Amino acid sequence: MKKKHLEVIAAMAQMAIRQANNTASRYWSYQPQAPEGIKSFHAGK
Repeated sequence: MKKKHLEVIAAMAQMAIRQANNTASRYWSYQPQAPEGIKSFHAGK
């Protein structure tokens, strides 16, 4: 049962990360000049 819960949480986290990445890329496309510190945002990939 515990493993199933972890799988559900992992799937939800994956979806949230994917959605955040989509939102971020849409946002940055309007702003060609990326601010400093953007590298740390993508470090986890």
